[in-house]
Amino acid sequence: MSSNSSANGEDAGPCAVCGAQGRACARCRVDFYCGKDHQLQDWPRHKLGCSFLEPFTMCVGCGSESRDYLAACVAQCKSCGWPVCSAACGLREEHQAECGAFQRAGFKLKAGDANRPGAARLDALTALRVGLAFADTKVGASLRRLPSRLPDLQAALKDAGVHRQAVEDSHKAFAGRLRRASQWLRDEARVHCLSAEELERGLAVALLNGMEGASGSEFYLIGGVFAGLSLVGHSCLPTAWRYACRRDSKDMQLVASRDVAKGERLTTSFIRDPLSASLGCDTQRRRAVLADMTGRVCRCALCEDPTQRGLYLNSWRCACWQHHGCHELVLVLEGGRWRCDGCGCEGATSAQDGERFLGGLLGAMVSGRVGGGQAWLPEGAQLDGATGQGLPLLLEEYFGDLVAARTTEVAQWEEFIADALPPNGPLHPTHHLVLRAKRQILCPDKDGVEADITNLKLRMPKTIDEARRYSSHGRDLLRAVEVLRPGVNHYRTDLLRQLVVLDVMSVTLFAALPPWQCTARRAEWTTIVKEFAEDLSTVKKASVSPFEVETVHSLISQKNMLLAALNPVLKKDTQELQVI
Repeated sequence: MSSNSSANGEDAGPCAVCGAQGRACARCRVDFYCGKDHQLQDWPRHKLGCSFLEPFTMCVGCGSESRDYLAACVAQCKSCGWPVCSAACGLREEHQAECGAFQRAGFKLKAGDANRPGAARLDALTALRVGLAFADTKVGASLRRLPSRLPDLQAALKDAGVHRQAVEDSHKAFAGRLRRASQWLRDEARVHCLSAEELERGLAVALLNGMEGASGSEFYLIGGVFAGLSLVGHSCLPTAWRYACRRDSKDMQLVASRDVAKGERLTTSFIRDPLSASLGCDTQRRRAVLADMTGRVCRCALCEDPTQRGLYLNSWRCACWQHHGCHELVLVLEGGRWRCDGCGCEGATSAQDGERFLGGLLGAMVSGRVGGGQAWLPEGAQLDGATGQGLPLLLEEYFGDLVAARTTEVAQWEEFIADALPPNGPLHPTHHLVLRAKRQILCPDKDGVEADITNLKLRMPKTIDEARRYSSHGRDLLRAVEVLRPGVNHYRTDLLRQLVVLDVMSVTLFAALPPWQCTARRAEWTTIVKEFAEDLSTVKKASVSPFEVETVHSLISQKNMLLAALNPVLKKDTQELQVI
């Protein structure tokens, strides 16, 4: 297989816009386009995942990833040529079985291919590693008992509804992925110690049962096939969460997110970020991705609820002036349709719904602000429930431009939120665009692409008013995460840690105010101290992983030093600090 093959093993495929024959995206090599026009047209959707799927190099010893694939070279295992962090990683136990198989076959990966191995070659390596482990005296018996087939296609199609095509495509893609991995190993690497069936079974076991877990900080991940964890099912409202123990550890902890009743199945989520730009907050897209991953449509409580547990992440306010000024939130339904229960309007959730007035909205946005009422509309146009979707579509495009700009200031995000919410816009406080804009205020992305909500650098406030606004945005995000990921999980814990840091900043900045301002804002001080105490107590209870526990201990130490320094100052100004 050539080094520039796409992630699914093909250099050509159907255009993501029109279906005609096209070439793979040069950056991620996942989607195909018949030409530049359709590539630009699809960019608002495609850019959400393009950078995450760009080629990368992975050490086959410790599993560390590097996306610096333009570097002149990477370290290689001296025996088989596969990429490693160092010579020591080439000697790690995890790598020895496949390294020996490649040596016996007389195969050594070329330097250029090691620098950019691609997903297809890594699939082949996984197939060989797991296939060889079937004969291991320690883990072989457990591996052989694990599922190695997708659910029955006909049964899955019967339950698929509008996602029939996604389910059928996932079964075909899964079979093709197994076949390409075994073909590469046998035809190009000339590895014949295992049959094609054994290699395909090895990759299938890894794909269907593999799990990854974060340390709680996202600073590192571990991944692998865990016999016990393979018994855990998927739910977008999981009953448990996975934690990696520590760096260089092969252990994974499964922690109950809440009390689990006897006989209730343990579940974890395959979708990591509950507010993911491309997956978590879009039910239809999340279902399509899960169908691609698992071969079946997710029927969990969250996916079956069109209100998304009352958050209405994808809904907009119906602005149907033809029916007595209806302003209800529409329901986004399965099959790419929406319905307003207030006035009965319904339609398809596609860009075409808003074409009649998108031009007018674009002009208003470019001019600096989207005004309220009919100022949005082209002359003579009426805004009904169908065209009401146009503004959310435009706001989503504008949101992507702000993220891609990398230098977007807080004021621009606050203006975006003002444009989106009534009376200027049809969105509501828990719409995913509003929540994601608040996250950008709290923890800005600097690489032009939205990342997970954890492990982002907190934006440090410079004034007490900024600190209070950032804290308010953080609490809005926390409330949404607690609905989408209730109980123990590192997304909730990470947001709590960020709130504690903002509490520390609020106390420090408040203490620096002139005495007369401290007196005038005494009620605000009481709120700050109360929130500080509650946040610190909550994050202590929610911290599970070693990293989280260590971080809480550090926060407590900082709190003690802060109180020791501020108590004399505040008492002198009769602004006593309550016990935190």
